[in-house]
Amino acid sequence: MSNALYFAIPVLIPEADNAWEAIMSDGRQAHGELVSTQVFVDLLAIPGSFRGYAHRYIMALSISAFNCVAVSVGALRFSPAVLRSYDFEHQVNRPELLTVFNGLTAKTFSLAIIIYGRFDRIQFSMIDTATLNDSTPNELPPDAVDVPAWLEEALQVPREEGFIESQGCKLRYYRWGDRSNPGLLLLHGFLAHSRCFAFVAPYLAQHYHVVAFDMSGMGESGVREAYTDAVRATEVMDVARDTGLFDHALKPGLIAHSYGGHVALAALRLFQDVFHGAIVCDLMALRPERLREHFKSGRDLPSDPDRPNRIYPDYATAKSRFVLSPRQPVNEPSLFDYMAFHSLKQVEGGWSWKFDPSVFRSEFGSRDRILEQGRYIVETPGRKVIVYGQESVLFDDDSADYIRECGGQDIPMIGIPGARHHLMLDEPMAFVGILRATLAQWELQRD
Repeated sequence: MSNALYFAIPVLIPEADNAWEAIMSDGRQAHGELVSTQVFVDLLAIPGSFRGYAHRYIMALSISAFNCVAVSVGALRFSPAVLRSYDFEHQVNRPELLTVFNGLTAKTFSLAIIIYGRFDRIQFSMIDTATLNDSTPNELPPDAVDVPAWLEEALQVPREEGFIESQGCKLRYYRWGDRSNPGLLLLHGFLAHSRCFAFVAPYLAQHYHVVAFDMSGMGESGVREAYTDAVRATEVMDVARDTGLFDHALKPGLIAHSYGGHVALAALRLFQDVFHGAIVCDLMALRPERLREHFKSGRDLPSDPDRPNRIYPDYATAKSRFVLSPRQPVNEPSLFDYMAFHSLKQVEGGWSWKFDPSVFRSEFGSRDRILEQGRYIVETPGRKVIVYGQESVLFDDDSADYIRECGGQDIPMIGIPGARHHLMLDEPMAFVGILRATLAQWELQRD
């Protein structure tokens, strides 16, 4: 593998190869039965192909161990303005452990390994994914141009992907950060998918255990016959439980966009004692008279659950049919391209949408329910914060006044200037900043 960069680090107890610095802690017990070892490795001379944004690459760690209880691996990534730390814990009861980090692209790394047990060799390698025949899927669409550096970096932050089962349906989830931190569960909007948070979650993962998932009928999750509020709220519970968000002493929080806010409120109503609160982002809440005008305009979503999705002959044609709902321009075009790419899938005969038409069998579109949205938000128990785009057509400054008139004077409501309904696509960094500030305030107010 000509483009690969490879290091082997033989380590013996209690001595280490002098080529690398190995620091032995005081964790060794009598007779050497349990040893806690920290090994620090600095990689200073990474070839230029690794440093550019054109490639992603993998760090792989293989430990040959015996009587090994657990291994903790932390990778520190240095970039011009940011220092990030990622920690992964593994329970080990087999001789070989392989840990893979995706997307570490900075010039300098420090790898910290903590091993609880005895081992006889550590092997570390770093491989340019350009040599792996695209075995690491590319997050960016094939027609991506002028992608900002912050987006490249965010998408390369290591994450875990997998499925959990909820009420007989498979749900795709993504996880960022250290599981020992307080939990956050991110909920996407209608006909969308959890990758709308893929460039937001990494900025929260330094201090939180962050999970996002595709609701059933959308993204890469399975489908159901119907999607009631109770079903959606139970999905939230099942994902939080099965990904370990309830394992922390502090209750997890919810961050939810649009329809996800509807689901978050349903979860707070049905399971009010298990979540710390919800940050509801641009959930439709207009005065009843404005809603009636909205419905007269014919801007409702199509709602035929029995009409199959159209198949387009190629990706370019399919992408040309992608629109946001409600329709709006996007301040960051590369994010529009990203969302379009991950809203589509290849099928027999071409390309089609990932969402299943069955999702229209839900309670979300009930006009009676939406007409009472203001009171519904206020009367839902638990801590709530509302974040909205000040140019949104679904929640604006007048909506905030309406919520207060419904009795929500104690609900913080924060508008993002220049943002529309899809605020993470319009002002992603402002959105992240508000989320961070809100979460920091919650930490000060925890019971």
